[in-house]
Amino acid sequence: RVSTSCSCTHAEAERLVLEPYAFTKIKVSFDPAVHQDDTDLGEITRTIFVDTDQPNFPQVEAQITAQVVKP
Repeated sequence: RVSTSCSCTHAEAERLVLEPYAFTKIKVSFDPAVHQDDTDLGEITRTIFVDTDQPNFPQVEAQITAQVVKP
């Protein structure tokens, strides 16, 4: 399962089932206009969560950072 910290960020994995040592790409998009206010102005950080079936790493995270300015 792939999820994000905010509805303004969307993440989707190419493949959800992987063999050991395999990899997949995760496409991430960010839309600051989702909130329809100024809450996503300035420097923002959003987190992408990837749940796994591995007991040592049940969830891994990646972050994106952006500087959002008002047009």
